[in-house]
Order: sequence, then structure tokens, then C-alpha cells
Amino acid sequence: VAPSTEVKMEKFKDEKDFKAYISESESSLRGLYGVELMNLAAPSSDGVGLGPSSSFGSPTQKTEEDAARVSETNVQVKGNDEPDIVKTNGKSIFFSPTNRFYTRIEPLIFEGESGIPPPPIVSENSLVFKAFPPEALAKISDIQKRGDLMLYKNTLIIISQKGLYGYDVSDPVNPKEVWKFELDKKNSIVSVRLFDGNIYLVTRQYIYGSTPCPIPLSAGTTSVIVACDEIYHPSVPVASDVTFNVVTLNPENGSVGAKASFLGSLNQSVVYMSPEATYITFGREESITNFFNNFIKEKAQDLFSEDIIKRLDELDSYNISDTAKMFELQVILEKYQATLSDDERKRVENEMQNRMDNYSKEHLRDFEKTLIVKIENKNLGIIATGEVPGIPLNQFALDEYEGNLRIATTISGGIFGSGDSVSDVYVLSDNLGILGKVTD
Repeated sequence: VAPSTEVKMEKFKDEKDFKAYISESESSLRGLYGVELMNLAAPSSDGVGLGPSSSFGSPTQKTEEDAARVSETNVQVKGNDEPDIVKTNGKSIFFSPTNRFYTRIEPLIFEGESGIPPPPIVSENSLVFKAFPPEALAKISDIQKRGDLMLYKNTLIIISQKGLYGYDVSDPVNPKEVWKFELDKKNSIVSVRLFDGNIYLVTRQYIYGSTPCPIPLSAGTTSVIVACDEIYHPSVPVASDVTFNVVTLNPENGSVGAKASFLGSLNQSVVYMSPEATYITFGREESITNFFNNFIKEKAQDLFSEDIIKRLDELDSYNISDTAKMFELQVILEKYQATLSDDERKRVENEMQNRMDNYSKEHLRDFEKTLIVKIENKNLGIIATGEVPGIPLNQFALDEYEGNLRIATTISGGIFGSGDSVSDVYVLSDNLGILGKVTD
């Protein structure tokens, strides 16, 4: 198999360039064998399902008036805080119900045999409780917004489907809204992180063929727009149906810092954030026609005439889309089969299938690939790109350790459905070159 194409990240020149790329990449958008890669939690009626992950976060600063130990959100990366329905600073507890309705705590009283229970309590608010000392535990105020929560110093951030809202809770009895960042109606939240004094907001927006860019990220008084020439895309066509947008916000006043936008796929892209960098993955496939032509040259030349081999080479040289090449390839093979007797056609088909099964297993890692883009958290600039065989399942398939990225991938069933799926682990350097691997 010929070496895979080196993939880099480039910016679009303008809207016309954007449309041309999408048209060329549409043939790639078919979902890689059912593997779902952004395991986005289903949103509640107001929240966005950005719940906690899997290891303990960094400790919250405490004062002499706080409790000696405070519960924290479980997070994937230590020090990289994630949204949750409960936050505390040791003096107050902030709680946002995940459901609009929750059960009464007092006993239900029925009169007669056909008693009707009282209706459930409806809560559209986030609740603030006095938490310390424990014997003084009591609800002290409400906030008329509901969603997942983040807490930075004296600012409580409420994350709803409509946007982010910052509240000054220095006086927990009287919380005050001090800023808001409301999303454009076409955008939805993918992930939110709080690290090193910045909120990192990742959103996605479906690509609209008629007007794919510029991309409005926010609505209202805080207008943030991504121009066409600010959007990155891989240098080769990849499955693309959304743009991923990363924006940094000041948690105390909501001011917008850096921003970056990339093409990606809802079902094939993963976003993972470490303390130093954000990683975005793109699933892609090598050309099927190239793969098939290499198979013919290496394993099946004796099954075709010289004229067919020449025509396949000629087709491979055409500057047309892979979809168009696949159509022409089918026409060439169908015409060739029509010249064979029934027995000869069956022999060629069986031989082709057997050889292709073996070839697919031998070259399992040559076709299905993941492009990885590394973005510096400080200014959201691209600092490296790399590529590994296979596809990661979700963000928990990626992990950064001592500057190296570890990624677990799965390669499904071989090309054309042959072979068994395999799982690999790759270790990549800080510039995303492969340092080591454990395969299958």
C-alpha cells in the first residue's frame, strides 16, 4: 500500500473555498462502522448534560471560616474543573436540579379510598444553601436560572442550553447576575472546562451548505463571529458536518479572549483537554480506489487482462473525487465481468473475495485513520498535528502524561467487512510523532 497522505491543518480563503471543500468531502461522511465518538450526554430541559468524569480534581482554596474538607467534582484531568449540578466553596452549597420536578419530602395524606396526591413541586431555579456550620444548614436564596454549574472564586457560572451566566455570590443571600454569554440559536454546547483562570467553551454548529460561514457564536450584546478565513480544515477531505468552536471567557466578567474554529464530524470527532493543550480528532479514510488499485497490483494482476490493469492505472491518475472514481471503477469491472463465461466469472469473484479478505487483514491499519490536532490552551493556536490508525471511542480514550499523548483506538472489521476488529494503544510525543504502541 502506498504511504498515506501527510495531513496538515489549513485555513479557508473564503466562503467559496469552504463550499468547495465540503462538496469534495461529502463522500467521506458516512459514519465509520457505527462507532460513536462524542459521547455527549443528553441535555435536560435546561441543562446541557456536561456532568463529571472520572478522577479527582484539584483542591479548592479554603479560609479559616470554611470547612476543613470540601467535596469536589470528579474530573478527568486534575486541576481542570468540569460542570456539575452541585458546587461548594465550604461556606455555601449551590445546587441546580437536573429535573423540573422533584418529589415532596413531607408525607402524602389521602382522604378516603380515592385520595389524590398533591402535585409535585416545580423548580426552575438554582438553590443556594448555607453550608457551614453544619447545624445551620438552610436554604438562603434562589437564582432564576438552572443548568450545570461551575464556581470560580466568588462567581457562580450557570450553563444552560442558551448560554453561560455569571453570578456574583460574594453575598450568597443576594446573588447578582454580572455577565452573560448567550449562544447563537444555531450553536450548541459540546464541553465546558475551567482551568487556570479561564473558561474554555467548546460549541458546535451544523454546516449549512448555502451559507457555511461566517459563523455567529453568540447572540445579544456580546457578539462573537468567526470569519471564513479563520476556520481550519484538514488538508485532505474528511467527513465534515459541523464546525467545532473554542472560545475562552473570563469567569469573573465574561469577556471573550481567544477563539478558534475547526471542521469536524458529530460522530467522528473527539475533544479532549489537558492542562497544557486541547486535542481535537478527525476520523478519515484513505482512498478506497487507491486501496483497491494497490490490491490489484500486489495480489490480483493474474485475474485481469493487461487492458484492465492499464485502465485502472489511468483512472487512478484522474483529478476527480473518490466517489466519481468508485463509480468509474464499478463500470470497468462490470464490463470486464460481462466478457467472462459464468464459470470463469464465479472463479474470479471467489478468488477476488478470498484474496481481498487476506489483504484487508494484512493492511487493516492502512485505511482507517485518526488525525489529531493539538491546540495550545494559552492562545488557541495550532502547535502540532499527528495521525494514528483506528478511531478513539470518546474523550476518555485520550490522556496526556508528562507531555506525551496516549490514545486508544479501535479498527473495525477490515475493509469491505472482512476481518475482526482490533484495539491498539499509541503513545505520541509533544509534536504528535508516534513514540511507541501496543497493537491488538
